[in-house]
Amino acid sequence: MTDKKVKIGISPSAIIGIVFTSIGAVFMLIAVIFFLQDEATLFLIAVSMLIVGILALIVGFIFFGLYIRKRRRIRKIVEEGYYITAEIGEVSRNYNVQVNGRNPYNIRASYTDETGCVHIFQSRNLYYNPEGMLRSQMVRIYIRRNEYKEYYMDIDSILPQVEFHK
Repeated sequence: MTDKKVKIGISPSAIIGIVFTSIGAVFMLIAVIFFLQDEATLFLIAVSMLIVGILALIVGFIFFGLYIRKRRRIRKIVEEGYYITAEIGEVSRNYNVQVNGRNPYNIRASYTDETGCVHIFQSRNLYYNPEGMLRSQMVRIYIRRNEYKEYYMDIDSILPQVEFHK
């Protein structure tokens, strides 16, 4: 068992889960307030809001559940403690994601297994350029034994702690 902290960052599924769960809760609260009124018109609105609220809650729970499942899977991979050491190849921008008009950075590392197959791994999104901060050109990649598709790149071990101040 390891005490290693696993950082995966906030994912789009977590954001969607939080937003939809919040919207669902608000709609259900409004529906309850309308149910407490004694007017027939408000009763139909309350039923409609209750249905929308329940659907939003379900969608929110599904997306948030996906995020929690991913975190648990990665934590389990790290706890098993099996890792390989890969060589960092490049630091590049992830143009598939945009936050506040900016694209995050990713670190890519490669590892050649005993059969000669080259595996390329990508880090989580970093919202600063880590290029000049790398303390090593080698990085640990935690994997399930010989299962390279599920992994966690331990970039925190080769980067300093970064704090932003406004």
